[in-house]
Amino acid sequence: MRMSTKGRFAVNALIDLALREAGGTEICYRDLQKGVLQIACALQTAGVRAGSPVLVLLPRSIHWTLCMLAIWRIDATYVPLDPA
Repeated sequence: MRMSTKGRFAVNALIDLALREAGGTEICYRDLQKGVLQIACALQTAGVRAGSPVLVLLPRSIHWTLCMLAIWRIDATYVPLDPA
């Protein structure tokens, strides 16, 4: 069975999609990796090293996910803060 060009486009769009928020904001894997690397480099430039605690006060979102992945990438420790 052959897939139409339209079908291939739909499948590729799904494969490229990494995250989607309830509000409709989407990010592909390439942008996810780029964002994680940028945040990880910024953290390291600020002096964060493996095992360092990183305090995070963000609502659950794509940005929160990028921060979490960046913290884990540099082997730092995520410390969630409760805004209440």
